[in-house]
Amino acid sequence: MLDNIKIKLQNLPTQPGCYLMKNKNGKIIYVGKAKDLKSRVNSYFTGAHNYKVTKMVASIHDFDYIVTKTEKDSLILELNLIKKHQPKFNVVFMDDKVYPYIKITDEVYPRLVISRNREKDKNAKIFGPYPDSSAAHNMIRLLGRLYPTRKCKELNKKFCLYYHMGQCLGMCGKYVDPEEYAKIFVDIEKILKGDTRDLIKKNEALQKEYIENMQFEQAASVQEILNAVHHISDSQQVQTNDKNANFDVFNYYVHNGYIAIVIIEIRNGKVINTKKHFTPLYENPKDALVTYVNQYYMLNPLVKEIILPYERDLDLYTSEVAPKVFTPQRGLKVRYIEMAENNAKLHLKEEFKLINTLPDKIEMATMQLDDLLDSHISTIEMFDISHISGTNTVAGMINFNEGIPNKSEYRLFRLEDKMSDVDSMKEVVYRRYFRILKDNLLMPDLLIVDGGITQINAAKSVIDSLNIDLLVVGLKKDEHHNTSALVTSDNVELAVDKSSELFFFLSRMQEEVHRYAINYHKKLRSKSQTRSILDDIVGVGPARKADLLEKFGDIDGIKAANLEELSLVVPKAVAQNIIDTFEG
Repeated sequence: MLDNIKIKLQNLPTQPGCYLMKNKNGKIIYVGKAKDLKSRVNSYFTGAHNYKVTKMVASIHDFDYIVTKTEKDSLILELNLIKKHQPKFNVVFMDDKVYPYIKITDEVYPRLVISRNREKDKNAKIFGPYPDSSAAHNMIRLLGRLYPTRKCKELNKKFCLYYHMGQCLGMCGKYVDPEEYAKIFVDIEKILKGDTRDLIKKNEALQKEYIENMQFEQAASVQEILNAVHHISDSQQVQTNDKNANFDVFNYYVHNGYIAIVIIEIRNGKVINTKKHFTPLYENPKDALVTYVNQYYMLNPLVKEIILPYERDLDLYTSEVAPKVFTPQRGLKVRYIEMAENNAKLHLKEEFKLINTLPDKIEMATMQLDDLLDSHISTIEMFDISHISGTNTVAGMINFNEGIPNKSEYRLFRLEDKMSDVDSMKEVVYRRYFRILKDNLLMPDLLIVDGGITQINAAKSVIDSLNIDLLVVGLKKDEHHNTSALVTSDNVELAVDKSSELFFFLSRMQEEVHRYAINYHKKLRSKSQTRSILDDIVGVGPARKADLLEKFGDIDGIKAANLEELSLVVPKAVAQNIIDTFEG
């Protein structure tokens, strides 16, 4: 620890506030809040920490702090400081992206424009936000066709093209009564609020009149307008004044040290949009969601209700957000919470799959592995042991070549029951690599065991006894059971950055080998359960067992059958044996 940090730690106040960690260049790398600054900041420099905190502390060369009156004040200050400095070690959920709005300008002859600043021109009328910016532009384009509104930013002395196209009243070249012009925006405002009923009714009546007068071209033009208005009505993505059904629903899903957060926006009782966020997780997921919600509403307008999947201390939220937070216990809003969780789960899996299948990401992961192990790795084999209380013990082995699964080289091993995990690992490693030596097969470059130093030593002892030059490593998990490091046979930990392509690659291999082994284990367990019941019944051999399962589907079906039903498949005496066995 640097001397200047030691001195500062001793003189920290015990009041609430925010602290700012800085690197050797004076750049802020982390911002945090605390109820007791002295206790919180000192905790970083004492005791053991996870990979993220250890990495951050190693980068700290100085820190600063700001005392606040209350813990609530420190929360607000923390949010503002994170937004301003974007520290690399903070989970900064929200970037500076602000969704566009449609604005009716505060002018004598108002215009429809796109704006990303709600504060500017405060007398203007604002509609939105539009999560899809193209939807906002398309809306203005359509309204410009439906209504002759001013398009030019500056009033010129001659008519523009829009006037000649009938899409502007021509206030540049002639006088237009502002009160008459303002009437146009009465309908426009209704449309922007989602109320298109009057416009549809008006144009349907006009179209009917054209058809009765045999003016089919004009009727077709009105139909184009009606189609456009119906499109607006169906895909409207703006906030409305319907306060009874105007809320946002948040939920999340966590997997392999990452969190996906999904927001479902409900307006006028309809789901009009979803937003998704995907990031490494370094804290309790419930705390991460609170942080996300606070940051989200610093950049987005508040709604009537903010629906969350669990109750949390309202003091954790900003004073603007806290009164809006609600956790329903039943009804439609609970189903929206479930919907958000399901979308978050799908989004997270989609992101993992995308990262693990993009060629450039796979190439980057293999390069990072080479750098980490200081060796060129082409072929990797990973083992996993699966059993329940020492029964139906199996092992699965997968093979990846240049970052791609080579399924023709996958192997399954049936092992003796009641063996320890160490003995199981020794046996499966011996069987695999003795076979490679015997048949003169291609040797991999790296063996990964899904376990700690004990499993690594077990595998390494077998490799050494076979006199094979093969690198052996294991996977170390953090407190959340996510991969945090590779461990060498010399018990050296090589940290794996959660945001790296290598982390995703190793996670993918872990899931694959676990799936491969557990499916084989389940298959054997199912067979043993069937065998342990039917094979002990007098008169039931392999053929009759197959007939019974074909007729009744499974053990439960056989157990539920009566004597008459069983006698249709097996002799009556055997049927009675079956009933007696199940009753016993």
